[in-house]
Amino acid sequence: MNATDKSPLGTFLGTMLSTHAHKMGLRVDLQEDKIGRVHFVRHDVTGSRSGEDWFCFSLVLVSSDHSVGIWTRDMMAKKQGPLDAERSYHFHPNTFDRWLDGWFEDAVLEELTRS
Repeated sequence: MNATDKSPLGTFLGTMLSTHAHKMGLRVDLQEDKIGRVHFVRHDVTGSRSGEDWFCFSLVLVSSDHSVGIWTRDMMAKKQGPLDAERSYHFHPNTFDRWLDGWFEDAVLEELTRS
């Protein structure tokens, strides 16, 4: 993970996500960005598919409201940006690990095995 996000929230989220990713042999790259006045951090999850790097999805954190959404390959293909991800989860350190356990492995496996 590239350590460009200095906020405690981004650091904690990145650490938790990286822990889950590394257990599955995945990489997480951190990208800070801004669209208009909205600052956000993308945690891009990449795996291996047919021996090649394969972008699975990106977890998008908007620090100002602590919202988290998932930006997918399908959204990218439809020219939707990271802030178009539905940010229905509001990050809280006490529940994030359970939230990750609820979707992470299934989402990665689906992305790496889809046709």
